[in-house]
Amino acid sequence: MKRLFKIFLPVLALLLVFLLTSCNSVVPNLNSITLKLDEKFDDYMFEKAPDFEFKFNGNLNTVDSVNKTYYTVFSYNEDDILSEALTMLFDQYKDSIKYEIVNTDEVKMRKYSHLDSEGNLYNVEMVCDDGKVYDEVAYISLPNGLKLTVDYCRFISNGVTYYTWRYSRSIAMYLYYPLMVVDDNGIRKIVLLTLPNMVSYTINPDQKLASLLTKDTYLDSSFYTFEYFDDGNDKVEYVLDYYKDYNLSKISDNVYNFVYLNSEFKLMLNENSFVIEWIKYLK
Repeated sequence: MKRLFKIFLPVLALLLVFLLTSCNSVVPNLNSITLKLDEKFDDYMFEKAPDFEFKFNGNLNTVDSVNKTYYTVFSYNEDDILSEALTMLFDQYKDSIKYEIVNTDEVKMRKYSHLDSEGNLYNVEMVCDDGKVYDEVAYISLPNGLKLTVDYCRFISNGVTYYTWRYSRSIAMYLYYPLMVVDDNGIRKIVLLTLPNMVSYTINPDQKLASLLTKDTYLDSSFYTFEYFDDGNDKVEYVLDYYKDYNLSKISDNVYNFVYLNSEFKLMLNENSFVIEWIKYLK
């Protein structure tokens, strides 16, 4: 199974550099963390983009040097708090989640982190019931049309599933924003797309806003042509099933309309890909 959105792999590679640097400072977060699109996009969108609030009980620290608003990295934490929070998250979205095991190690014991009464980090060794630990990615389809990924390590000890940091990097959480540049009666605007889980895209918030708003190349349909996700099932039905939640209506053979965030889009299904075209804002 391929990674969710290949355009972000260079970003994640840079992220790994951050995480392997032990001198990163952390910031505390009490009971919740909100991932969101940078506010600089607000003035150029018809509607404010939705966000995601990760809730938990207690404090979780995140790496201060990760300065994007739509992803975060956890470090120097009480693993019980983080593991419990991820357990609740995965259970909440159990009907709209996919998992990918990216690496499996055969081990008898696994390190697991705690904080003492003075806030100092220490590790304990925990028995792995099946003699294995799994580096894993969870892909979550959120009700607001966005996609969330979580990178972590999973193991089972005494019948309980635990989530903790990988030996190669910390737990990371990423909220994805596929963007489209449109021309609204001569005014350049940016709209947010909703895409089926596991579908890659190109236009994203890492690109310079000034370029998105001025370069005509970003209006080209090639940027909004998407390869089907192929898991051995019907690729077209996978797409159609997804957009049924967005007022999907058939216009002609292989052409449909759908609505997301009060924008109307055309969905064109080709043999090897599908194309999304913005039609209009409905308010």
